[in-house]
Amino acid sequence: MTKYLYLGVFLIPLIFNPFAGNETYEVAKQAWFLAFILIYLCGTAISLLRKPKFSAQINSTILLLCLLWLGSFAISTIFSIAPMESFWGDYKRPQGLFIHIFYATHFLICLNLFKDMKYRKAFFNITIVIGFLVAAYAIFQNYGLDPLNQGPLGVFTGRSFSTMGSPSSLGQFLIFPWWIAFSLVVNNFPDKRREWIAPLILAAFFSLALYFSLNRASMLGIFISTLVFLVTKIKSTRAKTIFISTAIIFAVAAGAFAFLRFGDNVKLLSTRSLGSQAILWESALPLIQKHFWIGSGPETVYQTIQTTMSPRLYFYERMMDIPDKLHNALLETLATRGILGFLILLGTIIFILKFAFKKGPKDSFLDASLFSLVAYFISVQFGFSVITHMVFLLGMAALFFALTAKFKTINFNFKLAPKIATGAISATIVIFLISYTYKVARSEFLVSNALSSFFTNDPQAAENFEQAWKNLPYFREIPYMTFSLFNEGIETPAEVIPYLEKAQKQISAVTNNGFYAHLTQAQLLVVEKRFDEAWSEFDKASKLAPHWPGIWYKWGNAAISAGNKQMAKEKFAKFLELAPIYSKTESEQERIFRISNPTYYQVLGLVGTL
Repeated sequence: MTKYLYLGVFLIPLIFNPFAGNETYEVAKQAWFLAFILIYLCGTAISLLRKPKFSAQINSTILLLCLLWLGSFAISTIFSIAPMESFWGDYKRPQGLFIHIFYATHFLICLNLFKDMKYRKAFFNITIVIGFLVAAYAIFQNYGLDPLNQGPLGVFTGRSFSTMGSPSSLGQFLIFPWWIAFSLVVNNFPDKRREWIAPLILAAFFSLALYFSLNRASMLGIFISTLVFLVTKIKSTRAKTIFISTAIIFAVAAGAFAFLRFGDNVKLLSTRSLGSQAILWESALPLIQKHFWIGSGPETVYQTIQTTMSPRLYFYERMMDIPDKLHNALLETLATRGILGFLILLGTIIFILKFAFKKGPKDSFLDASLFSLVAYFISVQFGFSVITHMVFLLGMAALFFALTAKFKTINFNFKLAPKIATGAISATIVIFLISYTYKVARSEFLVSNALSSFFTNDPQAAENFEQAWKNLPYFREIPYMTFSLFNEGIETPAEVIPYLEKAQKQISAVTNNGFYAHLTQAQLLVVEKRFDEAWSEFDKASKLAPHWPGIWYKWGNAAISAGNKQMAKEKFAKFLELAPIYSKTESEQERIFRISNPTYYQVLGLVGTL
């Protein structure tokens, strides 16, 4: 019963919180994922304690791979520039050591399940059904039908995002149901008509939803993986040559089409995301050299890249935003986990790709698992993973290894002492998971309540924010949100200052005195009218993040509040220097910049009054 129940984790694409205050999607999905890990661990622990004996099918190579994978995260976390942040990860999209421990648990659970054909079939059926629902919602969204009222598509320039939160997340998820449907078509065509017609329609349906997401990375991943798949099916060398040549010509034409965007009934060549990614990749190279062996630590890109980031990034991105991902899985692994993590990842990829060209019979399960992994790996070189992706990616990886690896059965006798130890460990893990999962599920309701009280001028607003960040004291986002609301654009009430002091301490602890810590300390000192100390903290923050315009903007505003117009001019000038310089041929980038950067024009206006 526990095993069937665990398959409910794959409903995760449908999960989001419409009552959230700040993050509608990923926090709710995280709570859902952890809840099913908890359910399975509880069921397994009870089963172990009731039986005097139990057996397990084990593959030592796979276990070693899991341990090495987690080990690379652990080493990078221990020696991270911000160990606490590397362990717990980001509040919205956590990818630290903590969540990876449960990713590994999920992988091993799926590996155990998918040795059994009935669970493989159930996994395929669930993925197809969930994929259909998510794709249907994306198509409805494209035509203006949004029954859950998630808001207009304008923020994503008309691209569908369904229940996934962003078009990129939608596109990367659709890889998995698409490959299941396509593998069913290929392995049943042409003889079993009843078994390939419905999957063919579904594959076309998923393709339409993918098109409405306009996630070109996922399109590219599906295209290349399909090309590799078809090449492995062709036996004649001459036929392979003709096919590959034709495919390359088609790829150039399809690629040109895929890079077109539609707006105001005019086709415009859009390279915004590629331009942004290219600059991030270029900026990452010095980081890789600096942290070559063990990386700077998971979830630290937003800190380290500030010292190398080119101002050219603001051709394509908002000046007040801080990039926290490199949008390339290989580069991100090198930068955050060093050569050790990179070699583990690369070795796994080579093993899987090698199997793609291995001769031998393949069925729908093996084709779908193998080539969805190939497609996803390609797509994530232009993006990043979120919890939903990892749940399905590791599910497919577990299916692949369940089909290809050999397992050895080991029997264990459970005497009293091991039972007591197992019970104690299980109880500790379960109690912790219950507490943490509850806090994650509760978090956005607390944030929503705090925001509501702030915007209604409730005197309890600051206290409500404190309750929200104390609920999960491992993250910087909620205390920093408190600073942004109570410190910028309004005069900070005296009674709020003690709450800002507490928020600043949490930010300092989480970031290990990173630039956010110095920035918020400077803002706090400005509120307390201790300006000389504030300028010193602003200076420390600017040295840690010299290429983030936000620091110069906040410093300029602080100088105005101190009555120091000359300093304000100097700091605003630094802000303006980081804005991109346009040529006559860059009108599209300039249009994007004007829409995305009202702060730039606000600063221009302020400089004119000083």
